[in-house]
Amino acid sequence: MLLDRFERVVNSLRISVTAKCNYRCMYCHAEGILEHNLDEISVDDIVFIASTLRTLGIDKFKLTGGEPLLRNDIVTLISRLAELKPRDLSITTNGYMLIDLAEELSEAGLMRVNVNLPSLKRAVYAYVTGVDALHRVVKGLVKASDVGLKVKLNYVVLKNINAAELPKLVDFASSLGADINLIELEPISLPQHFFEKYFVKAPDVLKSISRRVAKKWLRLDLHSRPVLLLDNGVKIEVISWVNHAAFCMRCSRLRLTSDGKLRYCIADPQAVDLRRCLAERSSECVRKALAETISIRRPFWINGSGGSKRST
Repeated sequence: MLLDRFERVVNSLRISVTAKCNYRCMYCHAEGILEHNLDEISVDDIVFIASTLRTLGIDKFKLTGGEPLLRNDIVTLISRLAELKPRDLSITTNGYMLIDLAEELSEAGLMRVNVNLPSLKRAVYAYVTGVDALHRVVKGLVKASDVGLKVKLNYVVLKNINAAELPKLVDFASSLGADINLIELEPISLPQHFFEKYFVKAPDVLKSISRRVAKKWLRLDLHSRPVLLLDNGVKIEVISWVNHAAFCMRCSRLRLTSDGKLRYCIADPQAVDLRRCLAERSSECVRKALAETISIRRPFWINGSGGSKRST
């Protein structure tokens, strides 16, 4: 019964392949994992879990981190996952190593790449990320587009830092044939004063391009995300989950951490350890772990925006 429910509500697996970063974004939360010296599971481990989930109808895989391109076996991992014939196979990266790896990743079977791009201004980019690498990342984005990867820009909006850059980012995305995820700052592993200082609501940022919106709809298959189609063909998906019950209600993701645990929510520390399943190479053990994960699955936010509270 629980696995039947799992098949209906979850179709996507985010795989945190490493907790390591080659530079630190001020808002990076590493899939909610605060430790950075974890015993990372192997390619064989990841593929075993993914193949089991594939038999249950999960057909979308996204590799995350930390920074997934730091794994020296990342191309092999992409190739192995591509053999499972997923409907979607993507990666989220800060883009620093994309110029070197984009072609190999595409040839291995990667379909899409999400690249964190907080600013098109060199000084602002360096301030947010801690490294003067905007030129290199832009070259990597162009390379990714040239080799046939679908590109999406992850734009985390920060008050009084980059929130005014959306119009220029829209034009840049258009030149790449890319789309944009406009992401509100998430209060994960952040001090409260930091969150309050930099948090800005998505509607306030979107005002700057309101006249360019040709069509709007909700992406009900993923978080009830608002989607805006602009006059130049660029799509903006709005990721706004704080105090947003509908976002949680429509979540269709499961997370596999880099140390081999299943989590149903990036903001909830509850997890089901798969180490025994991996040691035994038991698909049945994985299925039972999935059932346990489903049994504790709860929306993080309930009761709608404004005065909502975490479910218990």
